[in-house]
Amino acid sequence: QDVLGRMATARSPPDVVGLNAAAHACTKASRWQTALSHMTHVRTALLRPSTVSFSGAISAWGRTRRWQHAVFLLGQMSGLSVPSNQISHNAVISACEARGEWQVALLVMRLLQRHLGIDAVTCNAVISTCDKAQGMWSRALEVLSSMAAARPAPDSTSFNAGISASYKPGKWMLALDLMRRMVMRSLQLTVISHSAAISACEHIGHWQTSLSLLGALQEAKGLPDVISCSACVSACEQGGRWRAALDMFRHMPRLHVRPDVF
Repeated sequence: QDVLGRMATARSPPDVVGLNAAAHACTKASRWQTALSHMTHVRTALLRPSTVSFSGAISAWGRTRRWQHAVFLLGQMSGLSVPSNQISHNAVISACEARGEWQVALLVMRLLQRHLGIDAVTCNAVISTCDKAQGMWSRALEVLSSMAAARPAPDSTSFNAGISASYKPGKWMLALDLMRRMVMRSLQLTVISHSAAISACEHIGHWQTSLSLLGALQEAKGLPDVISCSACVSACEQGGRWRAALDMFRHMPRLHVRPDVF
């Protein structure tokens, strides 16, 4: 809105480039309402929205978790013969991610793959969308497998999302296998990787593996977080190792981790 005010003060009519820049700045600052108002200004000023205009508006709707609006705008781009790109499609998938709308996310990915090509950002967003959907962990792993077999090559974010999808059904062996594949691809294992794998072990009380993973994280000079430590405590508890659970709980302050439950 400040940008528009300066344009008015300078008696210069807003152009698409200026409005796009303002919308982009507002989206990055999480001021999605202002970003959407800039899109309205484009239309009311009888300016032709550009690819950047639509992509910014789609991203703004994604911040509000209103994936239907994001999909509608992508359709409008086609109707107005405004070229779409990877950014606009990825923004729609990201909008679907928060709500776990995996079917729409997969459809948009396939459309993008057919016409423009997909990148790791596309696949990672789809994997995360399937992970957030109830019972769709196998779909997430299918997308990850397709990346490993072709292009784009999976990155650390891809594998971490896959490991996260594995922990919900308690597929701890699969989580460990994904970690092994990361090492084979010279990808760095992170706290997220270890925490998700530990959580997979937690579901079935596999306390030995949980503690081993936490030890491996420390050996790699990683800093355990409250998620990984709490999952270890829970795994020990479910495995009937209450002494180990108490020891882990007492050890958390020495790891500079503050317990979140007492």
